[in-house]
Amino acid sequence: MNAQSATASTVEKILGSALLMVQQRGFSGFSFRDIAREVGIKTASIHYHFPTKPDLAQAVLAQVRAEFTSELDRIDTEIVDTNTQLESFIAIFQNTFADGDRLCPFCMVACAQDGVPDFVRAEVQSFWSTGEQWVTKKLEQGRATGTYRRDLDSATAGRAFIAMLEGAMVTARAFEDRSRLDLAGEWFLSEIKR
Repeated sequence: MNAQSATASTVEKILGSALLMVQQRGFSGFSFRDIAREVGIKTASIHYHFPTKPDLAQAVLAQVRAEFTSELDRIDTEIVDTNTQLESFIAIFQNTFADGDRLCPFCMVACAQDGVPDFVRAEVQSFWSTGEQWVTKKLEQGRATGTYRRDLDSATAGRAFIAMLEGAMVTARAFEDRSRLDLAGEWFLSEIKR
């Protein structure tokens, strides 16, 4: 293995460890020392790639946001039916939640918003804006085809849908009951239909 691929592998391990810690503990709930211990490196190695914790958080969130955007593109390309597209959107949150030990990293960072700089907040806002705009577009398409209620305010419903999924993840974790997340998605899809 050459030095460049070893560095890429180290960066990937750092990002993977940081993502899991953000999802499970929140932005304030871990240190570089925790990551170093898990990855098996020195904290100086983390600082080499990510000088500060906000730099690391931004990199983690940017990576997750890119994966999210890629998944939305895949859904747009492979699925025609708007209801199935929205079901696939819900599945992103369900897959993130996994067995109840992980929450959305953007939600977890937003909870510590007073302790994060503007450039990290921008990642959080960008993620939610992307999701809201995508859902709004799907709701508009569904309204145009008569699949969804004509009186539906698509922009408001799009924002509410994201907020509902994020909140459902939190309550599902608090009650150790994944069905709270699943039922929230099912309820929304039933309420927007004609």
